[in-house]
Amino acid sequence: MKFLKRALLVMAIVAAGLALAWKLAEPPPLPADSTGAALLAPGPWAVGREQHELVDSRRPTDANGDFAGAPVRRLPTRVWFPAAPGARAMAGPRARSR
Repeated sequence: MKFLKRALLVMAIVAAGLALAWKLAEPPPLPADSTGAALLAPGPWAVGREQHELVDSRRPTDANGDFAGAPVRRLPTRVWFPAAPGARAMAGPRARSR
């Protein structure tokens, strides 16, 4: 019984430590008047978003560091585009005008 109590205490301490580390790892929020916050704020237009994985099956991916290589090349890709008026779309970052 004593062993079980100690084990539960150790698990509770480890869980609290992990929760604290998780919370401390979050970046602080951007200041409301910063350029970054303005660029990430939802804009007035709807934005569509899709995720694709482009695959080049004609060429292998070479080994690099601790990556063993692969028989194909994969490129995970996100595409953001203007959504048609009235279409189901998500609000996205405001485009910067140049």
